[in-house]
Amino acid sequence: MKFLGLVIDDQLNWEGQIGHLEAKLNLSIVMIKRIKHFIPKTEYLKIYNALFLSHLTYCISCWGGISKLKLMKLFSIQKRCVRLLFGNQFSFDHAEYYETCARVRSYDENMAPKNYCLEHTKPLFNKYNMLCLDNLYKYHTFMELFKILKFHIPISLFDLFILSSRGEKPIILLPHVNLDTTKRNFVFSSSVIWNKLFGKVFDRCTAQPSGLVIPGSDANSDLAASLGVIKNRLRSLLLADQKQGDVIEWL
Repeated sequence: MKFLGLVIDDQLNWEGQIGHLEAKLNLSIVMIKRIKHFIPKTEYLKIYNALFLSHLTYCISCWGGISKLKLMKLFSIQKRCVRLLFGNQFSFDHAEYYETCARVRSYDENMAPKNYCLEHTKPLFNKYNMLCLDNLYKYHTFMELFKILKFHIPISLFDLFILSSRGEKPIILLPHVNLDTTKRNFVFSSSVIWNKLFGKVFDRCTAQPSGLVIPGSDANSDLAASLGVIKNRLRSLLLADQKQGDVIEWL
């Protein structure tokens, strides 16, 4: 069934949602191909955010925890859109890719073997500070959980999370689950992401002269931090992590 634009199946494997999203993203690419020549390149990032990214990130915290294999289809479509708007080489989405007039090319160019390799997109993502699909899931999941814990809204979701009373950091206790499908739900996956990123996003509390550490004594060290500060820090952290490793190979 379809509920608020989200396709939900009885097995909660999100295959219906992935198929529905694939079709919608491909239609967005077709729309972008038609209008990109009439819009200056300085506005391409706004086109990407409005016509493509808005569909890709809709309810991503619900279905984004599925296996990486299922997400590869959507990630391939995202890379296709990035090549279309920001790529330096022509791909099959560019009209110039199909120019076959022999008079505009030399004899050596006509006889040379064709290179069908697509342009690497990791440099493009890093150049324009765009998050890949996996980091988009982490970003939106972490921020939604932060709002739930900060404002206690909705209370039905807030009651599902248990904060640990040990230490100065509000670590979330992971629920006891046995099935892999259950580990991909919002409660479990968001708790794992929170515990991994909390110490890197929030400030550490400084010790008092007596050596005592009071939780929340420093600004932006607990749930009292502002949404704007946490958003900027989390995005910067994910972008820095995304740029690690090989220049062209995704980790």
